[in-house]
Amino acid sequence: MPRELLKLNNKKGGFGILEIVIVVAIIGIVVFGFGQVGQLAFRLSSVSSAKIESAFIIQEGMEGVRFLRDRGWDQNINLISPDTDYYLTFSGTDYLLQTTTAPLIQGIFTRTIQFSDVYRDAQDTIIGGTSGTLDPSTKKVKVTVSWLDRAAPYSQSAEFYITNLYQN
Repeated sequence: MPRELLKLNNKKGGFGILEIVIVVAIIGIVVFGFGQVGQLAFRLSSVSSAKIESAFIIQEGMEGVRFLRDRGWDQNINLISPDTDYYLTFSGTDYLLQTTTAPLIQGIFTRTIQFSDVYRDAQDTIIGGTSGTLDPSTKKVKVTVSWLDRAAPYSQSAEFYITNLYQN
């Protein structure tokens, strides 16, 4: 009888090694999967953070354009060439619009501002395109912020209208 038990135990010996190899492979796959999920989460967190930051930079651009409008429509807004990229800079006391590329904002972001002429129909409603009557007291403004994240380009933009509110 002891020989039969010994033979039975010998047959099961190889099966334990196979179980260990399978368990180690499963653990390796799980650990690799967690690493990939962590890496993806970090990348998405980085992109999300940049999108939030770009929204603040867009808002600053909008406020800068409104500031220039308030300081004087004729000298700041009316002389702007339509559909040209402008860069908003702050000189310490005043905002300025320039056509030369401004340095990167926080070393990452580029903000461009474009002005477009506005046309109205007979009912004084703003219409798209160039048909209708040109409204010299209203401009359409598009603020765009773009950046690179791991060599992938991203951009966000906002459009709004400004008018010669103070007739200045």
